[in-house]
Amino acid sequence: MPTGTWGCENVSNGKKGDKQPKKMVLGDDPIESFEADWFDFKTPAVNLAKQLYEISKSSGVCCGIIGSWGSGKSSFMKLMDEYLRKDQSQNVCVTWFTAWDPGGIEDLGDAMLYRLFLSIAEKNKDLSGPFKELQEALGVRRSIRARARQALGVISNAVPEPVRTIPNVADSLLDELDSPRKVKESFDKLMDWLDKNNQTIFFFIDDLDRANGEQIRDLLSELKLYISHRRMVAVLGYDEDYVLDALKTPILPEGIDPKKYLEKIVTIRRTLPMPKYEEMVYYARNFLKSTLDLDERITDRLAMSAIDLSFGNPRRAKNLILAFVSSLSSIEKYKNESVDALRSYLVTNAAIEMGLLSDYNVREAFQSGDEGALISALGTFAEKNPSKSKEASAVISEVEEIAPGFPSDTMNSLRLSFDRRSFYGPAKLERAIGFDWSTSLFPILSNAARRGFKLPSESVRSYREIVVPPITKTKSVKQTQFSNEIIKRYVQDAYVLSWDQSDMIVLISSLCSERRPYSLRSLLEFFFSRCAKFVAKKGLILWVIDDQNRLAEENCKLMIKQAQKISTGLKHPFTFQYTPPSKIQALLTFLLNLQLRKNNQRKQKS
Repeated sequence: MPTGTWGCENVSNGKKGDKQPKKMVLGDDPIESFEADWFDFKTPAVNLAKQLYEISKSSGVCCGIIGSWGSGKSSFMKLMDEYLRKDQSQNVCVTWFTAWDPGGIEDLGDAMLYRLFLSIAEKNKDLSGPFKELQEALGVRRSIRARARQALGVISNAVPEPVRTIPNVADSLLDELDSPRKVKESFDKLMDWLDKNNQTIFFFIDDLDRANGEQIRDLLSELKLYISHRRMVAVLGYDEDYVLDALKTPILPEGIDPKKYLEKIVTIRRTLPMPKYEEMVYYARNFLKSTLDLDERITDRLAMSAIDLSFGNPRRAKNLILAFVSSLSSIEKYKNESVDALRSYLVTNAAIEMGLLSDYNVREAFQSGDEGALISALGTFAEKNPSKSKEASAVISEVEEIAPGFPSDTMNSLRLSFDRRSFYGPAKLERAIGFDWSTSLFPILSNAARRGFKLPSESVRSYREIVVPPITKTKSVKQTQFSNEIIKRYVQDAYVLSWDQSDMIVLISSLCSERRPYSLRSLLEFFFSRCAKFVAKKGLILWVIDDQNRLAEENCKLMIKQAQKISTGLKHPFTFQYTPPSKIQALLTFLLNLQLRKNNQRKQKS
């Protein structure tokens, strides 16, 4: 099996003498152009795309881009995509599938086939007929599966434990029940169309390592059928350790080695290396320069600390710097702080990101600013939690370097970014997927509201466009007219943006009380039933940021329509809008970018 790793050639890092500096991509999105390629992935990405294209002329091929979480797999594939679209656009169709977003189709294999066909049929009318046939065939297949498994579930509960392997045996029977003939016929028509039009498909499959074992197995099983045809190129990005572990028994039958199973499908492997330390520091330095107005010597030191605390991982470094930048927004005169004080803020943000402040003793030590107590507490924490020893050691090293300059008021200065996250336990930290920046929404939201903004459709769903005017005030709900015993019963904290025409209440699902199973729903029912009272003087916008996936999307869509219907008989509009888990990162990136643009404007004026 062909394998390989790539060194990072120092083609251009935007250093002195370069004609075009690199673009900085903010947020957690992968880079999508050569101009934003900080780690010189362009050459190996282009070479691999060329190699796979040549192989596809005679046979289908599946290539794995292998790397740990945050190492740049998505960015690498995006660079391959850019080359293919620019230089091979006449005979290459490029399409993407994200394993954690199957588009509402439960079976990942079906979802992948549907997405592949849809992306090509949308641009080629002569495939509309086969695509419609595929839709019907997949619908029948899912219906048969659902009914059969439901029946088997009833049988399973009625028989003794040893006989309950029937669902596993039934899977082979379901393959026959599925009657895949029409699905295969539709796919064959797509392959015929490729040959007739001299087209090659590059199918990029991202985030395979976010799916569970059963989903990964289904996807790979379906993928085997695709790559048996020439002109089909599949490129998968994944963490190999995760995928192999996910495929262990009982996902694959006993006796089947997950590694050998994967190798039969992924015939070409490319291991993505971590960028060199010097490249990462240069990247972090430029990131900090583009967002903060600090002395170059201080920026250099912060960059090195950020990379050390991120273990050289590009995504962790980016998220840490974003959290650090947003937390400084709560410190009025951060430019007057010493380098040790700024490093202490960075270290504290890193500790929150790592989940270390979920430990009471560590949290108290950070609060005290006593370096000795902090090092001792982190050491004890690492002994009790071996899986976190690497993170604790990195923080200890930074604290030892800063000592004796670690300020005792660090936690007080960062309290807006600290209170809510640090008291969550590790399990809850993992569930709070909307807050990977390790910071409260409040300082980011306050800065964005002062500037004014229009919420993009990529980050919120609503029946009307919402524009927050400049100089809008942001308060805790406890400081407003909405504070009463009913709300306090359900909400630990919420925010209110207030301007002349409307009030906007911002509810974050992770900050709603869990003492009652339907607390969030009950709170929403409370607002809907009393909305006439709330909109007597001006409009009301109820915005739920569902970072813990407590609300069903269909129910939220109904609430949007219900709010629109209610508003027709009211003096001022009542609006319900929500941000689902899949859109939270885009929302936070949008809000923080507003602040970063504001900082850049200040620099230009000065």
